[in-house]
Amino acid sequence: YLKVVHTSFERTPDPRTHINTYQHTVNSHQYEDHAAYPALVFSYDLSPIEVVVKRERESFAAFLTQICAIVGGVFTVTGLVDSIVYHGDRLVRRKMEIGKAI
Repeated sequence: YLKVVHTSFERTPDPRTHINTYQHTVNSHQYEDHAAYPALVFSYDLSPIEVVVKRERESFAAFLTQICAIVGGVFTVTGLVDSIVYHGDRLVRRKMEIGKAI
């Protein structure tokens, strides 16, 4: 079984620099039937879909937004861990004060 897909690489907006190529996948299956004669079968599947790979730059504002999201996520997770440790410590200290086992 052979599947072929047209692929276009667009590195710049200039159409002269585009690279047109094909990507393929190959699958092999073996089947033994002792009653039949040996045979070789090819199956081709030419896909009507085209894969276009583009190289685009993000704006500086998008970069800053992603950095702010990362910093905010780190701050939130750190706050959650700190809260769990603080409240866990308080719970253990209270139980120790009244003499209960942990």
